[in-house]
Amino acid sequence: MFSATRAHQTLVGQHLGHAEPTPPADQLIETLEPRLTCAISFATRLLPPEDRTRVNEEFDAEVWSSLSPSTQHAVHSLAAQLEGSWTVEELTGPRLFDPQAPARAVG
Repeated sequence: MFSATRAHQTLVGQHLGHAEPTPPADQLIETLEPRLTCAISFATRLLPPEDRTRVNEEFDAEVWSSLSPSTQHAVHSLAAQLEGSWTVEELTGPRLFDPQAPARAVG
């Protein structure tokens, strides 16, 4: 899992859907901008530390076995639903606004 709280842009390609080819790292980062920088900034500067997702370096079998069967099932279900969401297309489009559009006054 990619953790924006760790601010590792270079790990992004490893966490995209493996069913599709990913562009070279520098091109991938450019494709994900400005969303990636905003996510990392939010996670590292604005989100209180106690609310941040903490990702372990490796699977913790002891913690997993301490979860109830229903919680384990929920984790499997979530992972299955997210599998197609970690693609370049899903992470980059459609955009809610045009980042190149000129700013305009609100009000």
